[in-house]
Amino acid sequence: MSFVRDAPAPFNNPRADVVLRTCDGVDYRVRSSILAEASPVFGDIFDLASEAPSEALSEWPPRKDGIPIVSITETSEVADILLRFCYPVAAPTFTTFSQVQDVLTAVDKYLMEGLIEVVKKHLTDISLDGAHPLRLYATAYAHRFEDVARIAAKETIGKPLQTVYVTELESLSAGAYYWLLEFHKTGKADVIPEVPFLSVDPSRTSARPPPGPHSRTAWISKYASPYPFGLPFADFTLRTCDGIALRVHSDLLRVASPYFRLMLADTSQSIEGIEKDSDGRIIGLVVPEHSNTIATVLQYVYPVERPDSLPDPQTASLLLYAAKKYDVVPALAPLQAMFLAFAAEHSLVIYAIACARYWVHEARHAALASMRMPLDDLCYVDELEAIPASCLYRLTQHRNTLGNMARRMVLSQAQEFLKQLTQPSSQGVCKYYAWVYCMECRADTAVTLCRAGTKSSGLRKWWCDWLRRIAELLREVPSGQTVLDEQAIVCAVKDARDCPICRVDADTELRRYAKELSIKVDAMLVHEMSRITFF
Repeated sequence: MSFVRDAPAPFNNPRADVVLRTCDGVDYRVRSSILAEASPVFGDIFDLASEAPSEALSEWPPRKDGIPIVSITETSEVADILLRFCYPVAAPTFTTFSQVQDVLTAVDKYLMEGLIEVVKKHLTDISLDGAHPLRLYATAYAHRFEDVARIAAKETIGKPLQTVYVTELESLSAGAYYWLLEFHKTGKADVIPEVPFLSVDPSRTSARPPPGPHSRTAWISKYASPYPFGLPFADFTLRTCDGIALRVHSDLLRVASPYFRLMLADTSQSIEGIEKDSDGRIIGLVVPEHSNTIATVLQYVYPVERPDSLPDPQTASLLLYAAKKYDVVPALAPLQAMFLAFAAEHSLVIYAIACARYWVHEARHAALASMRMPLDDLCYVDELEAIPASCLYRLTQHRNTLGNMARRMVLSQAQEFLKQLTQPSSQGVCKYYAWVYCMECRADTAVTLCRAGTKSSGLRKWWCDWLRRIAELLREVPSGQTVLDEQAIVCAVKDARDCPICRVDADTELRRYAKELSIKVDAMLVHEMSRITFF
């Protein structure tokens, strides 16, 4: 460290017996006995430092004026506040919310149980610079403070939430974020939620692990053992986590998988789990997957029956993950198709699994599938605990963006019709529809070519009303299927029956046009989704 400076009083006392050096180069002279009482972690560190030899040639710990230096990862700003809580001096004050977060993290790190409640009470001070209910909620989640989470949730009432992004969303679980959003929808601060906000232990989700094995009682791999993975002339063994030895043919693995082709081609490489014979030839590999998973993926390599369906998205994800991991080319497309097939009914499950696995294509597909239903119909799923809240935040934000794009696209259809009406070359195409060629019923005042409020040349009001109704529905449910909303069509046709011209073909033509428009909307959504990222 190029420049080191001493901390101000009371942490510059020459009678101190330990120096704490912060990551930004500030030396705090402290009494080890005081910190050891506050923190067993500091107590152990100081014991090690005191037991080290004090000769000049000793490399650890480094010394300053003959006393040991212990380096810590905290900044001087955090260290100063933390140490003042330990010393018999005036209590420190916080000016920013980030200070409270960092000090609380240090309190947890050094196991200072006596300071948890002291620092915790400062969390709920919304007047601190940078404080926000969502940041407070995420911090409560990180430290498992259910009482603070409830306070934070109540603070969100009456304030924007769904459109707010804070960096803490990257460490908050999507599951905890989901329950906060559900509470916020009630608009009532005095409502007691049925489910605790922090009902799931974050220790199993904080590192973004892929979803673990799920119950597969409805499905057992048909060829787990022995046939065709136990034939005596097989020359390679895959040993699975459940103790099954699958004997396979290395030539088939080479053809089907670039992963195995490279592994088997270079016998000098060192890969964890590889087994070699006395001649150094690779003859086996220990894999962390279950035999059911490996055997099913290998069914796409061998000339045997292959599964035509899977029982649940969790099983499908395990198989697709293994196929991708080992690059088993024949298995990739069919397993991906079976995995994505679950998106129709389990879109949020598929989306969460895809985000946890960092599967871009699958996440986009699931996101589109989720947009075929109202946002309020997306229910909580366990898989949300394996992804950060930022993934759920981006899903809702992109949904809003695409909904507005679909709305604008549909509303623009009226202007497209009017534009074509002014071009003689395209009039034959436009006038195919009753709402264009009819001159009897009332034209829409917003999109007419002539004087407003008259039965003039232009688009019929009943059709324009339908278009606006569909546009508003698309804002909430951005999907081509929304354009085919039966209630909207029925209402439009009912209005058209008042016209002797439109009533003849309104139902048939409107349904035909709705199908065409539905296809256009879906194509636009797919195109825009191809440019979106969720993680």
